Amino acid sequence: MNPSPAAITWIQGYVEALTGSWSGNTDRTVVSSANSPTITNPQSAPTVPVPYTAAGLLSLLSSGSIANLAAFPAIHDVFDDVAAQNTPNLLAAVGLLEAAGKITINEAAAITSALTATEPQPGWPAQIGAAQANLGRLLDASDVAMARAAAGQEPNP
Repeated sequence: MNPSPAAITWIQGYVEALTGSWSGNTDRTVVSSANSPTITNPQSAPTVPVPYTAAGLLSLLSSGSIANLAAFPAIHDVFDDVAAQNTPNLLAAVGLLEAAGKITINEAAAITSALTATEPQPGWPAQIGAAQANLGRLLDASDVAMARAAAGQEPNP
């Protein structure tokens, strides 16, 4: 990647602050250091829908409501929508089932809550590297080589 002049300046300052500066660090060690997750991620983790299952949703219903659902003509469509995680269709079905008296108001609220639940995105990094925090991306060896050359330093891959 071709680093911008601002990125080259940041890389040069980063390397000069490292123990050993340019002469004591290879391009590879600079990349490893700059990309090592040591800084608290300033971005909050985005939220994503919590997956749901038919068994989980059915566990929110009384046995009487489950019996009512068994007689629901489009029950196979409901199960297809659960498998597809089709929340809008399921929310519409919950409204219909509640209005028709097939499930209780409290059961409808519990299912609606399960269908619309969110959680922080799994795998969101709590820590990021200095390069990601300052440049918005990971550093690579060619970035460091270009910054090294711009600083008048000998190559040190």
